[in-house]
Amino acid sequence: MTEKKKKLFLIDGNSYLYRSYYAIKNLRTRKGAPTNAVFGFARLLFRIIKVYKPDYLAFAFDTKGPTFRHLAFKDYKAHREPPPEELIIQMPVTKDLIKSFNMPSFELQGYEADDIITYLAKKGEKSGLSVTILTGDKDLLQLVNDNIQIMSAHKDDYIYDSEKVKEKYGITPLQMIDFLALLGDASDNIPGVDGIGEKTASELLKEFKGLDDIYANIEKVKSDKLREKLLKGRESAYFSRQLATLIEPPLEIKIEDLLVKDPDVNAVISKLGELEFTSLREEFRKLKYVSAPAVEIDLFSEEVKEKSNISELKNKEEIKELFNNIITHKKAAVRLKAGKIYFSYADKSGSVLDFDKTSTEGIFSDNNISLTFFDYKNFLREYNGEIPVKEVFDCLLAAYLLNPDRGSYTPAEIIFRYLSKNPAENEEICFLLALQEILKKELAGQNLLPLFENIEMPLVPVLASMEKAGIKLDLPYLKKLSVEIEKKLEGLVKNIYELAGGEFNINSPQQLGKILFEKLKLPVIKKTKTGASTDVEVLEELSGKSPLPAFLLEYRQLTKLKNTYIDALPLLADKENKIHTSFDQTGTATGRLSSLNPNIQNIPVRTEIGKEIRRAFIASEKGWKIISADYSQIELRILAHFSGDANLLDAFKKDEDVHSRTASEIFNMEKAAVTGDERRIAKTVNFGIIYGISAFGLAKQLKISRTEAQKYIDSYLKNYTGVEKFIKDSKEKARKSGFVETLLGRKRYIPDIDSSNKNTREFAERVAINAPIQGSASDIIKLAMVKLYCIMKKEDFKGRLLLQVHDELILECPEKDVESLKILVKETMENVVKLKVPVKVDVSSGDNWCECK
Repeated sequence: MTEKKKKLFLIDGNSYLYRSYYAIKNLRTRKGAPTNAVFGFARLLFRIIKVYKPDYLAFAFDTKGPTFRHLAFKDYKAHREPPPEELIIQMPVTKDLIKSFNMPSFELQGYEADDIITYLAKKGEKSGLSVTILTGDKDLLQLVNDNIQIMSAHKDDYIYDSEKVKEKYGITPLQMIDFLALLGDASDNIPGVDGIGEKTASELLKEFKGLDDIYANIEKVKSDKLREKLLKGRESAYFSRQLATLIEPPLEIKIEDLLVKDPDVNAVISKLGELEFTSLREEFRKLKYVSAPAVEIDLFSEEVKEKSNISELKNKEEIKELFNNIITHKKAAVRLKAGKIYFSYADKSGSVLDFDKTSTEGIFSDNNISLTFFDYKNFLREYNGEIPVKEVFDCLLAAYLLNPDRGSYTPAEIIFRYLSKNPAENEEICFLLALQEILKKELAGQNLLPLFENIEMPLVPVLASMEKAGIKLDLPYLKKLSVEIEKKLEGLVKNIYELAGGEFNINSPQQLGKILFEKLKLPVIKKTKTGASTDVEVLEELSGKSPLPAFLLEYRQLTKLKNTYIDALPLLADKENKIHTSFDQTGTATGRLSSLNPNIQNIPVRTEIGKEIRRAFIASEKGWKIISADYSQIELRILAHFSGDANLLDAFKKDEDVHSRTASEIFNMEKAAVTGDERRIAKTVNFGIIYGISAFGLAKQLKISRTEAQKYIDSYLKNYTGVEKFIKDSKEKARKSGFVETLLGRKRYIPDIDSSNKNTREFAERVAINAPIQGSASDIIKLAMVKLYCIMKKEDFKGRLLLQVHDELILECPEKDVESLKILVKETMENVVKLKVPVKVDVSSGDNWCECK
């Protein structure tokens, strides 16, 4: 019986790190450090230990400097973009992780990882080992023989032996160098022979033994064109062969150095904890190295779905048994989807049944049970009621608070992020209880539990009730408004054609560009890939040079609002003429609510057309009124609170016009002498400071020189020294801790605060200034909504909350209750938090939203 060969496993570190970086998105520590590439690599280390179980092992990496190939050919890999900055900073972290696993890693200045792998593979072969190379680079296919095989980094576990190489490329592994010499390699910028593709290269090597044989028998090449290409490209072919040939670098490595060793347990656990790979750390604790039996779980393959058990319940006895088990366990995960309700009270098992509210009410009214959801608001909307249980936990909101910049929060993504599990469709329910445990610990560890428990979770039933209530539209009015806007547009089109000297497609950037820049000879402000830009910014800048851009801007604005709101809103209305927007708690990194179908946040506030659109939002019942409650200058008041600036504090305490006061400070004049234009400039500066505005940005907004804009900013900061210190401190905190915080503890992680890219870094600095202010404004209005909802419910107010738009709440109630509700709303909103300055709310009422202003 033949003795089984021992295994040597060689990993192309750069190849796999790149793969991990692009395969796994949006993975960061709570301080904002990217970890997606390291996470993919960590899963590979686990797979090596659990699945491949090699006897010998090594990683190889490229180095920063040029290799001998660069010295031979200056354009070698010259077309490649440099690695993304977020990948570069993960490379040393990955190498540290490899080191903690006691796995050998090699790199050598002047040589590539492929060359090091060549050396190690041949050494392993000479030592009688079976060699497997994990790489995404086809150069290494030249090494394949009976003892050396390639495992593709692009396709898990796909093995290239000699037969597979021939099957894919039509050549033997020994011919791979000549194949690349003819074809070239676009990834490495190896030129090859111009005009020869993969098929032709393969056919030539079937007919001839190799490159030397081709040129020795060039007259036997049947195609005249091909022969001409080969003769013309002879020098390039041989040079390309030289570049594609892997060589053994001058290394002295003993095969014993590659023996697999036990990892440094404490170092691995510490490193995984530092990277916040909670689930991997727990899996590592179960391995034999930590005196526990190894668990054969495949943490690497994204194709393999995690096994779980979903039972479909049909009869009453089965359902009763399920509910009894939930009551016994005092906890369950719940999900309502497509008319089915899913339950799980034990890890990796669950049940599904047809949803019937009556039969499930017992579970949702037992105050001894804790329930876990993913998207609790969606459940409440479908369930059409509240659930007074002991505790409710929404994994979606928890994941959002822990990583507010993520943007996408699907159950599968979050389960994978925290549990490293890949559940099959509809089986996510089986992992929610385990997910809840980890998320709750993470929230507590980051001091986010109070925000989660006191604001975000209590807000869910508030938003669900608002979405269910909807707001009524005056459809006849919208129809009339649509006709009026259409007439305005017709007039604008006529004016545009007259100024352009003829008809053209106004909505075509190319045709408009010809009119503006060729016919009217207006200056090109900026260019895109398709030509001169005609965007809003360009048209605004051109408005002073011709009347046409102003008409175009008005045409675009009216067209957009007509299509987005005036004509679209009636299509979204139900049979009661109500629209039911969806509020998204996870839609912004700042904590602000966003809304969809329709997006009410984007209705213009101060323009006439915006007011006309708001007029269409009316009370839902006869004899009822609309109430608007709007925080006055809340962000500036928060700035005063955070900065403690004496000037700002004094202005708000005296209830002064803060913009007039700022104007008097900037322009060094008495407040009584401030003109409307000067107040407008001061207002722009005030709000610009909150968003970390630059002289360039302020100059664009005010249409002044950058020098003048800088002068205004300098004057502002000279008079508001507390604000200047707040700006400096915010940036410093972001650099030191990786995040900034709101008044109520919401965190915004800022990983790019030290970016080497100037634009990226300056944007991060603006976020560091603005996030605490804008996020605090969001926290305040959310808390006010929760308190107001609870009071109205407790005191049985007949009115209801309808909308939340920026810093404004919209309610409705019977006319007889308007004044009492206005008092309640104002008192609640103004006293929900205590700032160093008074919080002011403007409350008004009317028959429609517009009349409230």
